[in-house]
Amino acid sequence: MAPAETARTRRTVAGGRSRKTRTVAHWTLAQVRTLIAAYKPRKAEFVTAVALLAAFAGGAA
Repeated sequence: MAPAETARTRRTVAGGRSRKTRTVAHWTLAQVRTLIAAYKPRKAEFVTAVALLAAFAGGAA
């Protein structure tokens, strides 16, 4: 799955000189729901985290 949008950003650290230009991805809520639904963790903490993310995104995991 490709992100909905990609952008290049230059960040500064605490108002100092600029650092490297980085590529960032922007995902739609529907894409996030699809990715969460496809992720099937085995570790108990991760299962709980995915359930919370799914509830927050409005999808079912």
